[in-house]
Amino acid sequence: MCKWRLFSLTLPLLVAVICAIIQPCRVIAEELNYLFTQEIVQVTTDQDELEYKLKIEINSIGDIVRGAVNEQIYEGEKFLRDIKKGIVLTKSSGFNVVTLLSKNMDLKTGGQIEIKYLRSAIFKTYSRFYMQLVREGNQWVLYTDNEDKREIHRLHVITRKFFGIAIGIKSILIY
Repeated sequence: MCKWRLFSLTLPLLVAVICAIIQPCRVIAEELNYLFTQEIVQVTTDQDELEYKLKIEINSIGDIVRGAVNEQIYEGEKFLRDIKKGIVLTKSSGFNVVTLLSKNMDLKTGGQIEIKYLRSAIFKTYSRFYMQLVREGNQWVLYTDNEDKREIHRLHVITRKFFGIAIGIKSILIY
């Protein structure tokens, strides 16, 4: 009888301790599930009215949860796998015109992003433009990956034409 009484006295205490442990865990889980969408860069062209947007969704502590290129959503680890292989943004006449790549992207710290673009379809040549995605607190900022490290909000693509026909990309302007 004494053992049963001791058990009946300690059971409420045990339940209270478990609840005290679980409640903060639930609050932390709810905070991590909060998502905020941040537009990283907008890309426009002189060729048409199309607009491309690179967005990320971050949780309350600022880690990237998923990435989105236009309306195509890439979950965290899938985003890392796909961007390492290359996410083709534009394809035309059998050419990958613009491809987004990153060999060292990290969901907590960022990394270098490479835009590989078709310079000339006639000569089948490509050029590259490098950027750096940097975490600043709970926000993410895109910079040029060179000495002057300019912040990038928008990129504008200038088309290379031959007798009025688009054959590649002449340059990428930074805004």
